[in-house]
Amino acid sequence: MHGKRFIHSTVMLLVSVMFICFYSSPGAAQNYLGGIRVQVKDFYSKAPLSGASILITPNNYTATTDAQGEALIEHITPFRNYQIRAEYDGYIAGEIGFVSVYADEETQSIIPLKKKASISGTVQGQGQYLKFLRWPLKDAAVILGRIENVGGTDAFVGLQAVRTDARGRFTFDTVDENSYKIVALKDGFLRNDIIDIPVVAGEDKAQDFAIERRFSSQGQAPTVAITTATGNPKEGPYTAPARLYFTAQNVAGITEFYWIKEKQPEGAAALGQEYYIGNPPGSVYTFILPSLGTYTVSLFTADSAGIARKASVSFATENVAPEAVPSVIPGPVELPLIDAGALYTTSNGSSSVTAGSTVYLRGFAIDMNLLSPEEFNPDAPTFDIYGNKNGNFKASLFKFAWTLKDESDDDVSSALTPSPQTENVSFTIPGDADPGNTYTATLTVTDDKGALSQPQSLTITIAQKAEETTCAGCHADKASGYALTAHAKSAAGAKCQDCHGAGSVHAAQGGQPKLSVNYWSGVCGQCHEQFSEIQKAMHSNALPFGYYEPTDGRLTSCYRCHYTKGYIGATSSGTPFREFRYGPNDLPTIPQDTPNVSCSVCHDSHNAKDGNPFSLRTGSAGTACDTCHYEKWQNAILEGMAGEVGNGYHYPGQDYSPYAGDKNPHRTEDKCVMCHMSTSLADKDIQMVRKVGGHTLRMRDFGDDQIPGTADDTLNIPVCQGCHKGLSTFDRNGVQTQVIALLTELSNVLKGDNHEFLPPNQPGKCARCHKGGTVPFLNDPDKVLENAYTNYKLFINDRSYGVHNPGYTKKLLQDSIDSVKQLDSK
Repeated sequence: MHGKRFIHSTVMLLVSVMFICFYSSPGAAQNYLGGIRVQVKDFYSKAPLSGASILITPNNYTATTDAQGEALIEHITPFRNYQIRAEYDGYIAGEIGFVSVYADEETQSIIPLKKKASISGTVQGQGQYLKFLRWPLKDAAVILGRIENVGGTDAFVGLQAVRTDARGRFTFDTVDENSYKIVALKDGFLRNDIIDIPVVAGEDKAQDFAIERRFSSQGQAPTVAITTATGNPKEGPYTAPARLYFTAQNVAGITEFYWIKEKQPEGAAALGQEYYIGNPPGSVYTFILPSLGTYTVSLFTADSAGIARKASVSFATENVAPEAVPSVIPGPVELPLIDAGALYTTSNGSSSVTAGSTVYLRGFAIDMNLLSPEEFNPDAPTFDIYGNKNGNFKASLFKFAWTLKDESDDDVSSALTPSPQTENVSFTIPGDADPGNTYTATLTVTDDKGALSQPQSLTITIAQKAEETTCAGCHADKASGYALTAHAKSAAGAKCQDCHGAGSVHAAQGGQPKLSVNYWSGVCGQCHEQFSEIQKAMHSNALPFGYYEPTDGRLTSCYRCHYTKGYIGATSSGTPFREFRYGPNDLPTIPQDTPNVSCSVCHDSHNAKDGNPFSLRTGSAGTACDTCHYEKWQNAILEGMAGEVGNGYHYPGQDYSPYAGDKNPHRTEDKCVMCHMSTSLADKDIQMVRKVGGHTLRMRDFGDDQIPGTADDTLNIPVCQGCHKGLSTFDRNGVQTQVIALLTELSNVLKGDNHEFLPPNQPGKCARCHKGGTVPFLNDPDKVLENAYTNYKLFINDRSYGVHNPGYTKKLLQDSIDSVKQLDSK
């Protein structure tokens, strides 16, 4: 991170140090605690709300507001990001996200709450010919929603739905203020007009319906099928959380679709967004099932005569036993670096090993009922010695059980350390083991509901190193590319078996057992000090929990950047990286347990070419970063193209071309690498690892006190001094000071038009890096406030305060301020 801290005194949901990878010394943040003071008030009257319940996650800090509507939560681990939720009887619950806490400081957070509104009324049946004849309609569906664009066509999208009682009455008792559409439907009755119904906070709104009974219909009743994303039938068992698709069938000629969840488990909160997709638009409804239990999803269609026809599907979700995934990894430090015991690996993670070597096994669990790290690991957050969240990847919810048997089928599990009931274990092969001997490691896992996985095994083979020339006999294509690498040209360089395992048995038995193709960075960590630097970089945080974490639909998107093999496949596809996508049919090919951003993402150890000495897969350093980071905030600012990629807003009539990438002196051919990987400063930390630059990618180390902006900080500034002689701070010519002032002013004018409150980013882990939505501002029909806030988020998340592109940053912020002031002057 460049430069000073920017402390937002109110809702600091997008604070400059939101990414924890920039905190770097052992024991980070444990001796310097902070606090959060939460103020809860009425959105309009600003009256304090006493007795509001506060929940801060992770760590589940709780509090209740006092007579002034305030609650102080102390002793909070700083330099982390928290979510705050406030609940008060009679009000819509409020949440803010990405609230940062600083050492020895108190973060102020304001949460204004709006009173709940309600909508109630009756639905009556009406005769087709005797229209004066009316009667209460039981079990009519009343749907509250809005009109949205679905597949290029405007369609009704339901937000809440209720059923009428025996007297035909209905009530929506928790409605947030907004402008809605409302409709009443019952099978065999004519769909009336969709009614506009504006709602203000605290209002009790009345709305009655009379819908006409029809005794005949030109259309047929629809049917609903549970399908996959590709429209194929999806058979049970169904689990939760999981995304299901509900596809309307028998709907030829139908253009109106009204979906509702008629039933779901008691207390099940919504999880993820609901979508109306398909062809015709709206004919497919999808949402993530939030919890186990029974569900009923219903569809109303309006046929060509305007008569509502209904179809329903009911199903139950169940707990599915987890799946055990054992694997061999480099050790002992490939996995979470929680202490300072070691910083390098001593093994290559192969399953073909020499006698006397140590084998490190990773225990992993796939559970379709659990989709997030918080669920896999309720003990989180834990952080490694560099303040990174690697410690979150311990799957503490599960119970692990290993057995180890030798080639005689004797149980030698006692050799496993620290114990056979530990998630990750190791054992040492006896020094007198003969080539060809084997060990079989078997893993079972048990989930929190007692469901036991099927046992899964892997075999470790004892072998000797074969002659290196033996490898080339079968793998000539790899050997020819490898011959050009620095490894091959150096007598001390790594050879095939240093990475892939001892090959004597493999060669003697016609290629069986197969040797390892291991993408974990620890393979390189046997020799390269950059391995320890990578553990300080943000890339080390991206390790996913596994195959089902982002849901299978999201996995195909995440796979391209967050999984090593996915990145390799994308860069080798022949399609430009930012255009390449994996599809649903690729799901079966995605490994279940795989490293994240490892050395192999950038470097191809088998191929070196002239002009590309580091074997970068994309050919150059600049283009390597341009793959996954093309639309990220920092690159969009560096290139002056935030408006083009959508994470910023360019104002019509304003000229941003003077700040385009090719005119920005900070945008060189090597782009990010020039500064963030500069090795001009050689200072090392207490672990004897580079403090800044290199593969740490850091521009600042916060020193032993872990507090930014203090005297023990180390700045990666020599690279800047190459152009700016004598520079001693990133705040050159006061650029960062000016940008902070502009951000503060923009924040104030936005809050001034929104009751002192800035909306939070739309919830979701991905929103941190991938733009994310925004809870809308009130009374912003032309999106003046939203567009300005988009730019506010852009520069807060960039964290350089102008360094990446000073002129562009200042102009876009000033344009944003001016647009809001012009709105206020009208």
